Amino acid sequence: MNKPLPKRKNSLRLEGYQYNTPGYYHVVIVTENRFRLLGKMENSGVELSDFGKILFDFLTSFSEYNKNVEITKFEIMPDHVHFLINLMEGENFSDPPYLSDLVRKIKTIPVSTYRKQAQENGWESLPTKFWQRSYYDHILRSNEDISFTFDYIEFNPYRDEM
Repeated sequence: MNKPLPKRKNSLRLEGYQYNTPGYYHVVIVTENRFRLLGKMENSGVELSDFGKILFDFLTSFSEYNKNVEITKFEIMPDHVHFLINLMEGENFSDPPYLSDLVRKIKTIPVSTYRKQAQENGWESLPTKFWQRSYYDHILRSNEDISFTFDYIEFNPYRDEM
């Protein structure tokens, strides 16, 4: 007798929403098992690990390689990353990227870059599974939401110390 398939947990995404709609989104990605692989807390904030530095450089330059996408603000914490991303309308925005595709890039490209450089530089290897499977997102629908989220991301390292 065949066993029924396990029920899949509810999706974290808003049902029926097109996640390539221009606008602001707050996204959080978390390391697997919340391992503190991105850096460590210091008095002045977060001291980034070698991988954290590669992720920082990647997020800083992300908009240069992704047209009509802007990471307005981000903060790397020891075990997770917050970012405020803006999908903008533009002249050639006929096929806008989906948020999930952008998150996939943010999760995979820095890991691949680190692994190549780790071999060359003798750095510690990363776990096979680095990020948790999914991610948190919040669609920001007002200027107040955007301002609140910007401040939340900005001051996140200081809340983590409390």
